[in-house]
Amino acid sequence: MRPNFRRNRRSFLLLFSVLFLGYSNAQTVQSTKDVFYANYFATPKTDLKDANGTISQNVIDVKINTPTIKVGENLLINNVFSAKAIINDIDTIENMILPFPEELYELNYSLPIRHSISESWKMIYIPSINVRSDFAERQFNKDLLFPQVLVAALKTSKKNPDFRWGFGINYNNNQAKNSILPVLVLLYSKPKMNLNIRLPQSATITFMPSKKNEYGFSFNLEGSITNLQNEAYPEAANYLQRQNFYLFPYFSKNITSNLWLNLKGGILFNNTYNFVNDNYKSENETFENSLQPTIFMQLGISYRLNK
Repeated sequence: MRPNFRRNRRSFLLLFSVLFLGYSNAQTVQSTKDVFYANYFATPKTDLKDANGTISQNVIDVKINTPTIKVGENLLINNVFSAKAIINDIDTIENMILPFPEELYELNYSLPIRHSISESWKMIYIPSINVRSDFAERQFNKDLLFPQVLVAALKTSKKNPDFRWGFGINYNNNQAKNSILPVLVLLYSKPKMNLNIRLPQSATITFMPSKKNEYGFSFNLEGSITNLQNEAYPEAANYLQRQNFYLFPYFSKNITSNLWLNLKGGILFNNTYNFVNDNYKSENETFENSLQPTIFMQLGISYRLNK
């Protein structure tokens, strides 16, 4: 079955309008971070482990990170808006009681706050609100909202200012209801190399042989809970729990001025899809499934401000 892109054209136009209005209204100072990116992600047809059928995935992912707002001498604030459309191209699936969702959508707003409390210590606060649904009924309610808050302390080493480490807690609704998880952060930066470890979610090493080229390696663990409005899903299975593990190299090239071309490709492991109830628990083994490991490719562009 093929997704109906025409049916969702208005949703996409509204989504992009909200993102760009949020970006243009910010009072900013310049930042070296990507202030915008857009990616296209795809997998080939992949077999289900516990059912007869295949699924391929196409994802459009956009994010706007407003340049940093400086408040006083010690406070830095960003506004981050992101949106994702996940389109599943599904061949006939047998031995599954529930239909597999063809389209899933995600919206996110985050407010990263960095507060310097001394020369070596910094506090990080990131409240976020996620909206995740198939929007089958085109209705908005509290079941679509998934709040998240990260609080962490980050210390710069006095002996080696290139090294920073930190710890914190992350409250979220990405895999379990109202879960609180510990977070460990390790950062190491040199002129031509960056190491960014944020356990348990990700680890990335980036090499910068020139000002116009970057490459590296990364792993990323991604999880989410999505509300399903389609009437085909009973109350015992009206949420979709997903978990993905990505392992990949990547390459970025400055193609003109502030515009960068980004390419990554690798292996997608632990690609699980479980139908769960309001407490994010599976009530039936037939509601649980996963895909075989597969390859993926992602192509994107990003815009970076000058220093």
